[in-house]
Formats: sequence, C-alpha cells, structure tokens
Amino acid sequence: MKINRLWLISLFFCNLVGFCCPIQATLLYLNEFNLSADPRFLEKENPKFAYRIFSFNAGVYNNSFTLSQYNRFSGAFLSESAKGEILASIPSQGFWLQAGANLCGLDIVFNNFGLSIFFNGSLACRVPKDVFDLTLYGNQMNRRYEASDLKVRDILFFAPSISYYLGIKRRLNIGGRVRYLGGIYYFETLQTQGYLITTPSFLVSEGNATYRLGRGGSGVGFDLGIGYDFSCNLRATLALINLNSGINWTNNPECGTLNFALDSINFERIRRGDFFQKSSQVTQTAPFRTPLPFYINVGTCYQINPILISGFILSQSFNESEITQRAPMFTATVEFRGFCIRQFMLPIEIGASFGGKEGFGFGYSLGIIIKKFAGYFAVKDLGGLFLGAKGTTVFCTFGYNLNPPIKKKPDTLSI
Repeated sequence: MKINRLWLISLFFCNLVGFCCPIQATLLYLNEFNLSADPRFLEKENPKFAYRIFSFNAGVYNNSFTLSQYNRFSGAFLSESAKGEILASIPSQGFWLQAGANLCGLDIVFNNFGLSIFFNGSLACRVPKDVFDLTLYGNQMNRRYEASDLKVRDILFFAPSISYYLGIKRRLNIGGRVRYLGGIYYFETLQTQGYLITTPSFLVSEGNATYRLGRGGSGVGFDLGIGYDFSCNLRATLALINLNSGINWTNNPECGTLNFALDSINFERIRRGDFFQKSSQVTQTAPFRTPLPFYINVGTCYQINPILISGFILSQSFNESEITQRAPMFTATVEFRGFCIRQFMLPIEIGASFGGKEGFGFGYSLGIIIKKFAGYFAVKDLGGLFLGAKGTTVFCTFGYNLNPPIKKKPDTLSI
C-alpha cells in the first residue's frame, strides 16, 4: 500500500502560530482533513472530489495554572497557603493567556484544485504579577504596586483560499495556496503604565494606556509546499507558511489614549468628589498592517507496516509575540489503523510535542470511517498531562471522501 498522503503531519502539531490560527499548537488530526488548508497535502493521488462538511477547533492556554489548581481554587475560600501557591505559580514576567477558535465554512478539493474558507478569532493577554498580589492580599502600607506592561491583543478575520498542486515525475510534487485575508476586528494595547501606593495618610494611583483599533481590513497570504517520496512508504515534506502575509487595517483605524489619576483619598475629598480624574482621547490614525508570523515546517512520514504509521515534524517560527515564540517545536506521532472490518475503520493516533511556547504537549485522537464518510475527535493537553495541563485544545471534523479506500487485506509493504 503506497503512502499517498503525509498522514500524520497536521494542523495540530505544525505550530500554526500567530493570527492565522487560534493557538500556537493546535489540534492533532489526520491530514486528509486538511487537503486544501496546507499545500503539503495536495498530493498527486488526491480524490477527484472531497468535501469537509464540518470542522471546528478551539483552545486555551496559560503559563501559570494547571487544571488541578483551577479545580481546587475556583469558587473556594482561599487560605493563606492557597494564596501563596497561586502567587508562586505566576512567573516574574506576569500571567499570560491565549485562547482562540477556528471554524471551517467550506473545504473542497476538486481534481488538482482546493477551495476553502475559515473563520478565525484569537485573544492574547498579559497581566503583571503585582495585580494578582494586590487582589489576593490587598494593598499593603508604603508598597508600590506596578500595573505596567499590561497587554491585550484581539483579532477576528476570515480567510478564503484557493490551492493548486502539480505533480513532477513520479516522486516529486509541489503545491501552493493563495489566501484573501478579510479583517473584521482588531484591538491591541501599545503601551500601558500604572501604579498604586498606600500610606497612612493617603492613597495615590495613576495610569495611562494607549491602544489602536481596526474595524475592517484586507490582505493576501501565500503558502508553498513540496513533497518527495523516497520510497513507497517513506515521504518527506517542506512547507513555507505565511510568506509576506498580513492584514492592512484601512477602515477608519483609530488610536486612543486613556488616563486616570486617584489622588490623596480622604473623607473630605470623597465628599467633594474631586479625588478621581479621568480623560480619554481618540484620533483617526494612518492605516496599519498586522503581519502573520512566517514559519517553516519540515516533516517525514514512515509507514512501518500496513496498520502502523509514524510521523516526525519540526516547526520553526520566525516571529516573537504574546502568542508565538521563535523556539522550535518538535513533534512525533503514531497512528494505528488495526480496527478495520470491511467498510468500517477506527483509526487511533497519539502524539507528543516539545518546544515552542507551551513546552510540552500530548495529543490523542479517535476517528470513525464508514465507507466514504469519516469523522474525527481529538484532544491535546498543553504544558502538562491531564490534570497537570495548563491548557487544552479540542477538535472535531466530519467529511466525505477524505480517506483512502478501506481494503480487507492491506497490501504488503516493500521498500
């Protein structure tokens, strides 16, 4: 049985970073459900027609708290030891959170062409550690609490695309994708500063924030991929994702500044109502561009026997932000296709990733294939295992003619 697709390299572990996907390490699923999403998968033996009917994935990850801690502390009365554990879990650079979701509205492959449209939304934020200290223990006398470097970044956009592959001789094929990037909403804090001081005589707090906002924009994205079959059961691929990709926010972009001051609170000033001052200013600004992080994926896939396939992927991002990191991510996956009866199959896949911003991830997926229809559900733990995970992603998909035909007796493999 010839490997006609790189089965195990998928959106899940390919370190899809930045704004083009909901989370840096998304979900593990078999790449026949990604026929038109990544040019690496536009192989010479794609079906004449395939349609992904539904696909959704979502995820959340933080750098501080595990699922076990969340279950113990959520809604509970916090003792002094619990407060100390929460504060100790937050690194000195502060707490950060990233979350996102991706919905497939259309994904069709017809002969050598692929058409797709995806809707994406993501949020990333960073909160200084002093904010948690102040919330847990209250304001202490003569101590200055810093609330600077608070960052928030939010984006919503859609991305229709067209893909095409070209077979060169028998072993080599290349693919490309062009995407229109339709920006819907974008918000980003550019600079924040703030502090709070309490003394026996007064309380003083001051802060300011600068942000920019976009309510509509457009851009173009490019992807390139190449695959080579070294043998009937060994394949290698290279993908260049987000070449010169980005969204230009041109629909009434604006820049705003917020200022507040809390000065010398006492009963007399509270009575007069002049202890708090605030101001804001919003101005139209020049159009700005949000680049999509460029990254490279290199992978190999080896079919060990008719029911067992292994995959190895190295992903390298070239951008640094709240939701991306230049540290490379390495992933190893194994798929088992032993549960097969006539036109029915239950493929199982597991994988582990190392590196990137999450550090460690472990994913597992279960599929069901009945004749030409197939569905998959998958989960990936981020930053740890099970209750020790600091985040998770979930994925589900359903499609038609997205898998190779099921055979009662798999062909014998030979190199």
